[in-house]
Amino acid sequence: MELDGEIKDYFGNHCPKLFYDITEYEKAISRRADEVIETLFDAMGARVEGKPRPAFGAHQFCTCRVGNDPKASVVDRNLRAHDINNLYIVGSSVFVTIGAVSPTLTIAALSLRLGDYLLSERFSNKN
Repeated sequence: MELDGEIKDYFGNHCPKLFYDITEYEKAISRRADEVIETLFDAMGARVEGKPRPAFGAHQFCTCRVGNDPKASVVDRNLRAHDINNLYIVGSSVFVTIGAVSPTLTIAALSLRLGDYLLSERFSNKN
């Protein structure tokens, strides 16, 4: 991901340019999914028009990584942006790497952790 040098949005900001590739590992997973689906359909005696194919989908990760170094990350350990004090980012974009399962529970845990942090900050600043 990088900023496009030519295309701008209606605010005049440079638009993001996204680059991605499907890895050999992801291709192998897709082929294996086809095999499993075909086996299941055969076992059920299902009649399928065309080849069964799961929708290829992906979660976007690691575009706003968490870390201590502002040169190598976007948010700190409390998910606060290094450059904007009142901006917090929650989601799979703050991950530094990805796993092989859905990120939903990790995102929920990060959200709860951030909520606790913001509440503690709010009440500690009232003194």
